[in-house]
Amino acid sequence: MPVVMLTGADDQVVDVNRQSRRLHEEISQSEFVSLAGLVHMVHRLASDEVIRAVDRAAELSGASNQTRVVVQEAVPQKQPDQYVPA
Repeated sequence: MPVVMLTGADDQVVDVNRQSRRLHEEISQSEFVSLAGLVHMVHRLASDEVIRAVDRAAELSGASNQTRVVVQEAVPQKQPDQYVPA
């Protein structure tokens, strides 16, 4: 199964070499992308790169014609006029 891993090169929460890069080396069908200047939670910081990684994984699995990632902005919910505690 193909795997595409993304990590923030400047992540201070996890050790990129001990975790992400090591896992990449253990999975034969993996690709590793380290995003320079980014930290933890790259899905919030580089959503376009995450979409490309998902598309790449689909391509590697042969499912690229069947799989498409669609990202929509969250629609803010209307806030109630008053908050009444229960």
